Order: sequence, then C-alpha cells, then structure tokens
Amino acid sequence: MANGHISPEEVGTFSDEERAQAAAFARRRYVRFVWRQALYAAAFVGVYVSGLSRSMSTGASGIQAVWNIAALSLAIGWALTLPVSFIGARDERAQGLSHGWRRLPVRSLLWGLLLIVVGPSWMQQVWSVVLDGYGQMLSTFIWFPVVILVLPLIVTASAHKIDDPPTVARLSSLIRRSRVRLDGVRIRKVMQGTRRQNAFVIGVWPTRRLVVFDSLAADGPICLDAAVAHELGHMRLHHTVKRLAVFILVIGVVFVGTVAVVDHLPYVVLWRTGTVPLHRAFVRGWVPFSAPDPTYVPLVLLLWGVLGIVLRPVIVAFIRSQERDADLFGVRLTRDPLGFALLLQRLALTNLADLEPSRVARLLFATHGSIPDRIAWVRAEALPPLQSPPAGPSPQVVGAERPPG
Repeated sequence: MANGHISPEEVGTFSDEERAQAAAFARRRYVRFVWRQALYAAAFVGVYVSGLSRSMSTGASGIQAVWNIAALSLAIGWALTLPVSFIGARDERAQGLSHGWRRLPVRSLLWGLLLIVVGPSWMQQVWSVVLDGYGQMLSTFIWFPVVILVLPLIVTASAHKIDDPPTVARLSSLIRRSRVRLDGVRIRKVMQGTRRQNAFVIGVWPTRRLVVFDSLAADGPICLDAAVAHELGHMRLHHTVKRLAVFILVIGVVFVGTVAVVDHLPYVVLWRTGTVPLHRAFVRGWVPFSAPDPTYVPLVLLLWGVLGIVLRPVIVAFIRSQERDADLFGVRLTRDPLGFALLLQRLALTNLADLEPSRVARLLFATHGSIPDRIAWVRAEALPPLQSPPAGPSPQVVGAERPPG
C-alpha cells in the first residue's frame, strides 16, 4: 500500500516479521491452553487422592455431596489457572491487543465462574438420572429453548443499530439480496478496550442478531460489507441451528456415556434419617440409601476433560467447514474477492492470527481455517454471472410510422 492506495498484489501477503510475530503469539497461547488443561486435571486428581472427596461424600446426602465435590474440584482448578489467565492478559496487553479495563482477564474470570456453577449442576444431573431415570432431565429440555431465545438479547444489549443512512442503505441491499430475515446490523463499541476485530451471529429467529465490532467497522465499507456478507452466509445456510444440533448431539452422547459409567461405579450404603424417597415410597426413620459413590466425582470430571479434547477435532472440523461455506457465500454475494482478501488480511494483522498453524493446531484450534487458506479459496471462487435487467419496451421513434396491425 502506498500513498493511501491499495495495491492488489499486496492484498493477502504478509511479511516475514508479521508471520514470526503471529507464530510466537500463537505458540504462547497454545502453551497456556495446555497448562490450563493440566492444572484442572491436577485439581481433579488431587481432590480424589487427597481423600477430600471421600470425606465430603459422607458429610451430605448423595446428590448434595456430588454438587459439593464437583464445585470444590472446579473451584480449585479455576484458582490454579488464574495465574495463567493473568499471564495471557499481560501478553495481549504487550502486543497491543488490549488496553484500559481489559487489562484484567475478564473473559477467563467469567467463564471460570460459569463453569463452577454449571459443571456441578450437570454432574448432579447425572447422579439424579442414575437414581431416578431420565425423567429428571425434563427441566433441562424446558429451559434450553428459553436460553437460546433470551441469551442474544443479553449479549447484544450494548450493541446499537447503525444510523448512518448510506451505510444502512448499502447493508440493507446486502441483506435483501441474501434473502435473510434480519432487521439490521448492530455495532458494539469495543475500541476503548481492545483493537480486536470481529463480527458474529448469535441466536435464532426471532431474536437473531448480527453484531460487528466498531474496530472492524472503522476500517471502511469494503471490510464492513465483506464481514456482514460472511455473517449473512451463516444465516442463509442455517449454520446456527445446525451447530446447535451438533452440540446438543455431542453433549447428549457424552451425557449418556457418563450416566453409563456412573451407573457402574462401586456403590456405597449411605444411612440417612428423615423422609427419604426409596423406590417411589417415603420411609420415616433410619434407612439404607444405595447410590453410586460420590467419591469418584473428580475422576468423572477428569473423564469429561479427556472427552472434550478427544472430540474437539471433530467439532473444530465441522465449524471450519461452515466458515468456509460462509466465506464462499459472502464473496459470491459481494462479488468482491479482493475486498474479502483485504478483510482477512486486516483480521490477521489486527488479531495476530496464526498464519501457519501446525497440524495439531489445525486439529484443535483452527475453527476458521488459516488466513492464507481462506484468502486462497475466496479468490479462487467462481462468481455467478450478473443477472441482466428485464428487457423493456422498444423505444418509440418520434414520427416513425407504426407497422400495420
């Protein structure tokens, strides 16, 4: 680029320094991922071998003990990984990716707290299913669609619709030609905290939202149009619904497998006083209540962690296929491969994306494919022919004689 003009030859190319900087940052990020998994595994094993889970399993009712042990295991793992999160935040700040209040690893803190709440609840659900059957899952199925519809409104509460008339008109044309039902594009203000650029679709109709970071929109209409076209591709191809279906299927398989494992754990007789449900009856006084031993909860959590890593390549490959289809849909919609390549180049440089991921990195992390690969396939995509306008009536020549009828 020279004198403010974009050279087509330079679009999609990266210098050796840019490649080296991105590779070094990605390598540190991968190392932190390994450390997080290892520290959580150490927490789970530590709670089990130290005898904490054994003592806690006899200190409360079976189901309550399950929740307590799972919450303790996840809380210890989260506490151990906090230094790793702060190191990651410092690394991003050093690379200029974040500043201001984002010096704190807010995302890691929130995800950790959410994990401490949701993880024990799911573990408790497993034990409930083992004891009382799958009827205990009805509440989960009732709340799931509610969450899908309400969550987009919460996540995008701070995003506002674009109010610039020329931009609105241009994006409305894209939306109309994509044949997607969408009331407009929203902008989220993130520039004060990060230079990262992103756009995403969340939710399903009627609460579906398309959100673009203001840091990306600031790059001009070419990048904005390409990003919106890509997200419209996700909508037109129903990627959100398909992705939810795959996630539900994977979670269901893991859940059923976990129930089968827990059902074969060694049983322990727990003596309880009071009213205890036993074979659909209520018995007063001291009664034996058999249940899978909650002592093994940390090992079940460890199993979940292993399954998460084993299944990760399958999910990553599925998402990567969707992202490729969205790229190709978007470039056919805008008919601007060069503009798409410019957007991808800007995303790579701004977000410090790994330009040359290793085979392991592709399997575990490359949900969008590498930037050079994406640039190659959008520039190689054959564009559909332009639709010719319908032929109008022949112009009448003033004074010309009409042909006989």
